[in-house]
Amino acid sequence: MKISSKLKALITPGRRLSQRVLFAGFWVIISRIFGRGLSFVRIIILARLLAPEAFGLVAVGLLAIDLMYSVTRTGFSDSLIQQKEDIRDYLDTAWVMNVVRGAVLAGILFGGASLLASFFEAPETLAIIQVMAALILVQGFNNVGVIYFSKELEIQKRFVLEISQTLVDLTVSIVAAVLLRNAWALVVGALASNITGLIVSYIVHPYRPRFRFDWAKAKTMFHFGKWLTISSWTGYLAQKGDSIIIGKMMGTVGLGFYQMSRRVSDLFSQDIILSTMDIAFPAYSKLQDNIPKLRQAFLMSMETLASIVFPIGVAIFLLAPDFTPVILGEQWIPAVPAMRILGIAAAFQCIMATGRSLFYSLRRPALDFGMTEIALVVMFALFYPLINKFGLEGAAMAVLIGYVSALPFFIWRSVKLLHISARDYLRIFLAPLAIILIMVGVTMGVKQIPSKVDLPHLIVLCAVVGGIFVGMSFLLWKAFKSGPLQVLGLMKR
Repeated sequence: MKISSKLKALITPGRRLSQRVLFAGFWVIISRIFGRGLSFVRIIILARLLAPEAFGLVAVGLLAIDLMYSVTRTGFSDSLIQQKEDIRDYLDTAWVMNVVRGAVLAGILFGGASLLASFFEAPETLAIIQVMAALILVQGFNNVGVIYFSKELEIQKRFVLEISQTLVDLTVSIVAAVLLRNAWALVVGALASNITGLIVSYIVHPYRPRFRFDWAKAKTMFHFGKWLTISSWTGYLAQKGDSIIIGKMMGTVGLGFYQMSRRVSDLFSQDIILSTMDIAFPAYSKLQDNIPKLRQAFLMSMETLASIVFPIGVAIFLLAPDFTPVILGEQWIPAVPAMRILGIAAAFQCIMATGRSLFYSLRRPALDFGMTEIALVVMFALFYPLINKFGLEGAAMAVLIGYVSALPFFIWRSVKLLHISARDYLRIFLAPLAIILIMVGVTMGVKQIPSKVDLPHLIVLCAVVGGIFVGMSFLLWKAFKSGPLQVLGLMKR
């Protein structure tokens, strides 16, 4: 296959599902690289301009917002993506629900701000939380038509929406941080980003929602979404429960350190999780009636994902002690132990996201609930004793053990649903294991060479880790047609 043909496959959507998946994957990668690069710059600059407490104060408001979104999740979007028929008649009902939900939640958050401030024993958060209620209100009015971008794998159109929000957040929050030097810089940036998202959503998609509600349509969407609502509750506790407990036990300063650990460890994992849902969920949904093809797609995506996320997790573990003082600043060194463990935990969380896409596409969201419930129970059983003994590092340990404990359930159910052999499943993890072993051996050897921990030292380490990953990826593809470059096989076919 000529290079020009391969490039055309990446930048031009085809008619076949495999071509559209490849096209969508290309745009997801472009979108995530741009978005994560801008977010990375934002984190570095704000980490040097603001104290850890500023991040902790805003985190209280974000935890409250995420909680309310989770307990009131309708699952309408996922239901519409999963449906094979035209969804246009459902859009107005979904939009009205979003508007009503946003208005009600904004009112609850504004009125309950004092209770949250008292719970975290941080009166400084009162005004911050009340202003952040506007974030929910604005998001409720976003154009529901943009759901087509996910349903039809038209990720390039959503790229404009996401990047515009990220650029505004980056610019406004940094300018505000220079001027204010406090937590309000983060709040102003978030508000500007949400308002931008509202405006751009109506620019990038022509659909114009109306205040029209159909109970029959809502009932249909609720029937699919009810398990997503329940799963979102447990998912919130699994992802945010550690931050709530840290904030309560160690205050906003400890929460600020932990939030930075989370931000760095999730730097790539959250994008990978979202990308997995963006591509795998709609793609699996279109294959739900063809188990052999769905099995093939699942195994390929699992091996590709594992070959990326586990090396990234190991890279964070290896590089965090050098990265933190050089890039973030000496004040963030207490976050390093938790950051290293959470980097590994994030890799297992990404693998679980593949299971979520599979279970949703087969209309088995209850299985996602069960998988998340296992992780949640284990985490909460370990949080208090481990935090008491190890502090921030203990919370990270509980998160890692929780995700690992849910993995056997995910493997068991996917084997049953797709009739996967043990040999095929074992093959998934051979490529990432090979990459990790070489990466750890070479990197630890380089780190033994005495040198000052500075920017040149960090650049060398990053170049070594990146070079090993790229080299091993090409070697695995050329020798075994496996690893993260399996997409080349899809392009060839």
